[in-house]
Amino acid sequence: GALGAAPLEADAAPLPQTLPPAAASERPEASPRARRWLEGGAMRLRSVASNPGEKNSAIELHLHLGELEPREEARLRLLASVASKDAFHCLRTVRQLGYVVQCGVRSMGAARGLSVLIQSAVASPTELERHIEEWLAEVRATG
Repeated sequence: GALGAAPLEADAAPLPQTLPPAAASERPEASPRARRWLEGGAMRLRSVASNPGEKNSAIELHLHLGELEPREEARLRLLASVASKDAFHCLRTVRQLGYVVQCGVRSMGAARGLSVLIQSAVASPTELERHIEEWLAEVRATG
């Protein structure tokens, strides 16, 4: 594929916070990387394509919610079902950012979160992140 053997790099640069970070002491099972994310609220993982001619980029913005009670998980799944259609319409059809636009529930062990993924040949990951954040703000404003 386009991604070579280049390792993922963690960048703990501050990102806009959507959810309050959990205290690392509340999650003793967290790995050092996850603990840093929990303490700082956000983390970027990057990998650069080994093919300099590769025009595609991608982003997955994950809003980590942790372990949820059944009622909270049901709400998350309902939100994801509605948001998925709106994300596709807004980010792919209207803004024409990429040929892959997905929004849904992502599980990491027992933890859940809402993830938005875009693969694009017309925008950088930074631009895609800005569009996702704008879309999320629109969803919040109408919700």
